[in-house]
Amino acid sequence: MKIEIGQVYKTNEGGSATVINYIHAEKVLVQHNDDYKHEQFVQASCLRAGVLKNPYRPSVKGVGFIGSGKFPRSIMSKPTKPYALWASMINRCYCEKRNSSKKSLSGISVDKEWHNFQNFALWLDLQENGMNPDFDLDKDLRVPGNKIYSNYSCSMVPREINKMVKSMSGYERDLPQGVKIKGTHFESYIGMNGSQFYLGRYQTAEDASKAYKDKKQEYFVEMAEKHKNVIHADVYTNLTTRRIA
Repeated sequence: MKIEIGQVYKTNEGGSATVINYIHAEKVLVQHNDDYKHEQFVQASCLRAGVLKNPYRPSVKGVGFIGSGKFPRSIMSKPTKPYALWASMINRCYCEKRNSSKKSLSGISVDKEWHNFQNFALWLDLQENGMNPDFDLDKDLRVPGNKIYSNYSCSMVPREINKMVKSMSGYERDLPQGVKIKGTHFESYIGMNGSQFYLGRYQTAEDASKAYKDKKQEYFVEMAEKHKNVIHADVYTNLTTRRIA
């Protein structure tokens, strides 16, 4: 069957594409019939067989898509850092099983602009330490309490800062963070630089908790000063003025 301009072909991905120009059998220009209207050249045989890849089809958790641009998702079959960060972010926010088991992920989402991998990769490329393996993507140090991954709220931070701000769970149920019961007393501990430090023994859980909070606040300031030249100005301000609840 001759391929003609205006004909619509179904794709194996469940979509469809319309022929908008025919050069020859090895070069047929089609437009995908969705909101993005992506155009691409395909072979006539692939078009008839429906073997078309639409880069705007949500392929990660039904939300994220690769998009059309210069940033590859893999090199030599190995995922690039931008793709690994992006895919992890999408999975973290839209994996129902994981979210149902972790209260900390409740309500977390990704801005629609970053549903497109190309947009996220471009943002990362513009970050001074975007490709530094010792830096992690963070969503709420720049904007405290933020629950949306986006270019106006996220930043790249040194891994030791990212680990530092993760809450330290109570050792036993109903105890404050960083507090452990020892006989009739309470002990306070804090994790810093990959090690656990003993802060003292107290008569009440409240006093032990205060010791933990004070030390953690001190640690925040120390880390902020250490990395002042490589973190976003808002991150520095929030770390040095942060109050542990």
